[in-house]
Amino acid sequence: VVEGSSPQPELWLHFPLPDVRSEYLSNPLQYINYIMTYGGEQSLSRVLQDTLGLANSISLSANTGSFGCDIYLVAALTPLGQTHAKSVMDVVFQYLSTLKSMGVDERLYQSLSDVAYLQWDWSQQMSPSDTASNLAEQMMRLQPEHLLSGDSRIDELNPELVQSLLDKMVPSNMNVVMVDPDAQQHYFKNQTVLTLPHYGVRHRIGSLENHFTGAIKLWSSWLASKEAATKGLTEQLTRFQLELDESRMPVPPKAIEGVPKELPTENMQATVATAETENTLEMQLYGSQPSKLELQTAPTEEAA
Repeated sequence: VVEGSSPQPELWLHFPLPDVRSEYLSNPLQYINYIMTYGGEQSLSRVLQDTLGLANSISLSANTGSFGCDIYLVAALTPLGQTHAKSVMDVVFQYLSTLKSMGVDERLYQSLSDVAYLQWDWSQQMSPSDTASNLAEQMMRLQPEHLLSGDSRIDELNPELVQSLLDKMVPSNMNVVMVDPDAQQHYFKNQTVLTLPHYGVRHRIGSLENHFTGAIKLWSSWLASKEAATKGLTEQLTRFQLELDESRMPVPPKAIEGVPKELPTENMQATVATAETENTLEMQLYGSQPSKLELQTAPTEEAA
């Protein structure tokens, strides 16, 4: 438990994973980030926010290095979620059980690759200094032929790697941090409180098993069976007067439809404004005014 400096309480779930920096062609973290933070109908975030009212938002960040890859799933908690932090984790592990039972969706993975390529192809030009800084860092990690695209695109699908990372997001490989601005009132009473040297952060370290007895074993059993996870989540939420039937459980996102392979550029050239063709200062500065398009309309019955 950490005494937060901002008024927003947060629940942090930390999963240490292997170093995946060399797997930049498949970019597995982009897939994991999308399925965990997707905000569409009946997604993990929508269920926690709208259906149960336990969180205001869900985000995921990753920190990579020679030590490996640290993934942080962060839930900004509502007052109800602050009181029922275990219920938030119950929902997360039921969702992870669903992901494990369904496996990696290769159609979704491919659609994310299409989106990444389109965004890379039409990305905004960086400043010279930012470009030089980025290239200097990337030259230490990427092959020369991948310097411009290695961190941005998904050029090779590797569902086995993605699944192996998801399989490591288990209770036995997790650290939990509750960031609470009112930690003194909620957690620190009659407890030994530590202070982080040089930073002055007050915190307390404890065992998850001692705080939530039996939770690790329960969540582990859920990951082995989607049916057990669905039934178990309903039972756990009912204990706290929270309702979530099977039809409203969080579901993974589907493939993104209609991603264009390329964008036509025929009509993207603006007319160059000159003093001879434009008769106002504004038109000389900002270009010609928009012109009406000639639309072809279907003939009416009377005209026919």
